[in-house]
Amino acid sequence: MAMSLPDALAIRAMSSATSRRVMVGLILHHHTAVQALERLVRTGALGSIQHIEAERASARGGCALHPVWWSLGPHDISLAMSLACARVDRIAASRISDGDRESITARFQTGDTTQVDLRASSRASGRRMTVHGSLGTAVFESERSEPLVLYERGGGAGHVIHCDRAPTEPLLAQVQHFVGRVRDGGPFAIALDHAIDVVAVLEAGQKSFQNGMEPVAVSQWRATADRHY
Repeated sequence: MAMSLPDALAIRAMSSATSRRVMVGLILHHHTAVQALERLVRTGALGSIQHIEAERASARGGCALHPVWWSLGPHDISLAMSLACARVDRIAASRISDGDRESITARFQTGDTTQVDLRASSRASGRRMTVHGSLGTAVFESERSEPLVLYERGGGAGHVIHCDRAPTEPLLAQVQHFVGRVRDGGPFAIALDHAIDVVAVLEAGQKSFQNGMEPVAVSQWRATADRHY
């Protein structure tokens, strides 16, 4: 959406001033397995969410203008916030010694936590997200033929969650969603304030990297910027 929180807030201000709607593309939300994962959380199949782990590897990596955190992190942060149904309160960054991996620990306002591990250079691209709840654990792996598996508390074999196998690719599904909402005036899947929250977390994470991996209070960071827009 934007590479800084002030720019994201300026987009919101312009949207309000011109009565224009803003569409934000976070393609992971249009993956059928991710939608099934969201339903598991929403229906209470996992119980209360306690911890989320996300791993993202890219064969292409980042670049000078879009480093690892900004290139690979937005979708995982967005999905983690959606699953936790809460904003990120505090974030702390770390960089693995080999230089191409970055790790972020985020604490939500509910007290739950998420760990996001990003690898810029890898032999293959892929995404894995593990959601731990009081009743069970769900694992989403984007490159598997059956991308979503549910493990009940107490161990045992996992249960494959059969997702909608419609041939629509997530990118096409996202475009179709955009066009449909423009036509019918309905709400977009990603609310503008949610997208701004994602940018706030990304910028706070960047500040943590720059400030010797010190934790950054995201809520305070967001509130300070909000007062100026």
